[in-house]
Amino acid sequence: MRVISQGEAVIRGTCHFNPASGWVGDDMLWWEIVDDETCRLVPLDGVEITHLGNPDFGSVTPQQLMDSTYSSEPIDGSLNGVGRISLGSVIAVRSDRVYGKLRINGLSDACLGVSWVSYFA
Repeated sequence: MRVISQGEAVIRGTCHFNPASGWVGDDMLWWEIVDDETCRLVPLDGVEITHLGNPDFGSVTPQQLMDSTYSSEPIDGSLNGVGRISLGSVIAVRSDRVYGKLRINGLSDACLGVSWVSYFA
């Protein structure tokens, strides 16, 4: 696989993000603010995601991304102690022929700071 996009971004609450292009506003992932306590990362338009825990971001390989088990279900990022997303979390993303990984660098109810690398399979 070859790298097609990488960088850092801030996904503001209720905004979309496309890790294949790095554009905030494109429809692949949505940082949804449900209410004052609940927020979640929602895959859109056939995209699937999975929470990989807190591994070293640089050591997550394209092969590991390809071998991961994905879901179209949102990942809870709530700040009330029940959310699965935390600082340092790594989220794998899969769509059509694109795989990606996001590291959570900043987390609040208003925005999600990420580093990402995307690959074309």
